[in-house]
Amino acid sequence: MNDIASSLEQEFTMHAQADRDAYIAELKRLEAAGRGSVEITPHSVGLPVLFGGAGAAVLYGALSSRHLTTMEVLLFSLLGLALLSSLWMMFGPRKPCYTLCEEGIRVRGGDLTPWDSISDWRVNETRYSFLPISVALVLNYAAGFTPPPLKRPFSVGVTRHNRKTGEYVTDLTLYTGPKGMSVAQLTERINDCHMAAQARAELARLG
Repeated sequence: MNDIASSLEQEFTMHAQADRDAYIAELKRLEAAGRGSVEITPHSVGLPVLFGGAGAAVLYGALSSRHLTTMEVLLFSLLGLALLSSLWMMFGPRKPCYTLCEEGIRVRGGDLTPWDSISDWRVNETRYSFLPISVALVLNYAAGFTPPPLKRPFSVGVTRHNRKTGEYVTDLTLYTGPKGMSVAQLTERINDCHMAAQARAELARLG
């Protein structure tokens, strides 16, 4: 009987160790997938084309018309400004709106938001027919956490505070989407970083 009990105990210990090793191996895989940092920059063509096309079309109509009212002159001037702005957005210097890094999300003009302070997140895409209008990263925070303020005028989002629940939600918006990656790739990268942070914390707990 003692031999049987000893054998069963040894077998259980071996299975438990094997499960632990497999669990740790999976945690290490998740942690490795979220290493490094990725700068998320807005698309350099979509939005300028949208504004520039509208501005060019209306300016053409204005120049071909002989009689203009004061309101029409003002409107055409604003659309002309939109056309010039679109050229600047296409060929001017571009900075990342936010950076996905191992420690958290760093918004341009703001401080780091740690991954462990984010309880949930989602990516919302807005499209008009085949044309992407915006891609927003929505962040929900852990209870009791106050996100760092988004500094103006360099921030690319807005933080809302529900006074009844005390919860904060931040929207980080990229107009016409991220440059160099699809919405699916952006979502996958955010998921990798978030899961890696959780895996890193669990590995530290296990020692």
